[in-house]
Amino acid sequence: MNSYISFYQTLTPDLQNRIGFEGGNYEFSYNNGEDLFKLSTDPIDGQETKDNHLYLQDLDNKWDADNCCLIVERSGVINNPSFLFGPNGVASLNSKIGIALTWLSKSSNQRGVVPVAELVHGLNNSIEFDLYHAFNPGQLKGTVTIELALYLKENKENNFPNLAKYEGTILGVLDSYTVVLDGNGSMFPILEVNDPSQPLWWVSCDWSDPLSDAFSEENVSINLNTSHRFAKLLNAENGIGSSPMLIEIISSAVQIIIQKAQESGVWDNIESGSGVEPGSIGQAIYYFIHTFNWDVSSPERLARSIREDLEKRI
Repeated sequence: MNSYISFYQTLTPDLQNRIGFEGGNYEFSYNNGEDLFKLSTDPIDGQETKDNHLYLQDLDNKWDADNCCLIVERSGVINNPSFLFGPNGVASLNSKIGIALTWLSKSSNQRGVVPVAELVHGLNNSIEFDLYHAFNPGQLKGTVTIELALYLKENKENNFPNLAKYEGTILGVLDSYTVVLDGNGSMFPILEVNDPSQPLWWVSCDWSDPLSDAFSEENVSINLNTSHRFAKLLNAENGIGSSPMLIEIISSAVQIIIQKAQESGVWDNIESGSGVEPGSIGQAIYYFIHTFNWDVSSPERLARSIREDLEKRI
């Protein structure tokens, strides 16, 4: 357990109550280049969930996180921002306090800050804000931590030694969520390889614990060999829907992944969704078989139900 000592005043639960922060629900959507689609944040029935986690679900089954942007929107209000200023607050009376969305994606090794609004003592009886940010395609993977934070945007004539002095200092976090990404892009973690000596495609299942290991290309992937003499026949550049061969490869690959998980010794947990961590291989497989009604009772039924589903939806 880590402990931190702050040498300046920060946002406390009592101060947060006094400023009257009211945050609306986060809303997520994506643009596929033509239309805007909403993403649901409700977990599927029976899925094990955690507090302050948002589970993105694409009810239209069209989201490819590698090729579509992710749009985040949220509204909110701080009813009494004046309590944030002065010796009993977190910044001097002449300072400016910024509101920002901070985000961290460990899986893609990226982080960022999105300015949202600013607070000035005496000018804001209350402040309403509207957050809008579009993440680039492929920028986020796995899970993403998003926080709505207060920071010292501008500091002037600070005569209070107990208040922060350096611009950019985080003064407190209003709330924090973990976003669990989903969608068809995470359904098919596909890697391109370039090796004429290898077959056209193969599956890699390199996980240790499907209940906790992330459903990402580091642990499981479908590998397409672009140097194979039959690679052009895949017609992959025009998308899955234009390539019956690619649909068949993905169907076979997903069947292998599920059957490998059935041999893992924790299949009962995966099938029931018990003990699977958000973003894990087990959680992804649970989502697939229950959302798309794949029949896992036998290899032949699994093979048929996967193909019937993909050929209908893609």
